[in-house]
Amino acid sequence: MTLEEFKSLSDIYGADLSRWPEACRQEAVKLSTESSQLRHILNEAAMLDALLASHEVAQADHILFERIVASAQKQASLWQQLTSLIDIRFAGLGLASAMAGAFCFSMWLGGMHMPSDNAESAGSIAEYVDFGNDWI
Repeated sequence: MTLEEFKSLSDIYGADLSRWPEACRQEAVKLSTESSQLRHILNEAAMLDALLASHEVAQADHILFERIVASAQKQASLWQQLTSLIDIRFAGLGLASAMAGAFCFSMWLGGMHMPSDNAESAGSIAEYVDFGNDWI
């Protein structure tokens, strides 16, 4: 294990070697007892661990908390906001318009015929669909 690897592992896992991965733990214990430079790295990590452990999150002010909760209760849900902007009656009108458009488009496509080489079957469905020999 190099000095850079040891420093990186101490930055990640801290000074407590029991939190280090097992694969690195035994070698780290051995190296830290032999090298004063590695002990110094562990001491710095221990100071950082102590500093982080001593930090406490300040409680929010009760008045601020009440204001946030009150404003959250006043806001309408997304569904309520959408339905206030779009009247539900217009949804039925839009659906009916779409259906009428689709019907007109299908009628227009149904009137179109592909040119056929056989004059007697021109325009029949048999030239577009394969029914097999039993149906002819």
